[in-house]
Amino acid sequence: MISRLSSSVIAITAVLSMAEAGRATSSTFTANDEGWRVGDYLVPSVPSVPTYLAAGGNPGGFIRTDDRSAWTAFLAPAAYLGNQSAFLGGTLRFDIRILASDPTVYPPVLLEGAGLQIARIGVANPVNNIWNTFQIALVETGWYHTTTLNPVTAAEFASVMGNLTALRISADWLTGPDQVDLDNVGFVSTVPEPATISLFGAAITALAFARRRRG
Repeated sequence: MISRLSSSVIAITAVLSMAEAGRATSSTFTANDEGWRVGDYLVPSVPSVPTYLAAGGNPGGFIRTDDRSAWTAFLAPAAYLGNQSAFLGGTLRFDIRILASDPTVYPPVLLEGAGLQIARIGVANPVNNIWNTFQIALVETGWYHTTTLNPVTAAEFASVMGNLTALRISADWLTGPDQVDLDNVGFVSTVPEPATISLFGAAITALAFARRRRG
């Protein structure tokens, strides 16, 4: 039988895990493409539907595209757009698998909002033929304006995240035929929700109670 103290420790561990993850908006493609589309990375374009595969992802289902634009990209659905200020300081996470890439280092992610278009620069290209996990910090560091190549300020990044109109993940890493797979996309906040904070308080109270009972 698990003691009261052990039960409390388990509860606190679970709550801490929840608090670390915080809130999330995610796509794991377990059953379909979840509204993701394919289009051009830099300019608005008529979107097309990616190929959905139910197995072979990281794990499970995933989506795939070949070359369809001058610079092909996966286009995020509405769940990722609008006011995403809750994820400032958090992370954009996704898994990519490619066949090959150029020596050129391409920006993996582009965001648009508040009349600005910004891209994350300085992240190494994916390694060929394996799933690569990208974790892009949602802070201004490393983000640049696509038109001027000037660094993005903290205020500008906050404006973009507060009124996000496009999120595009590069699906074009090679000058030539591409095949790019995407899985496990998500905005992750490092700030726990109020319910998580309440649960943490309850777990601490339970631990204190159990210690008094054993004393």
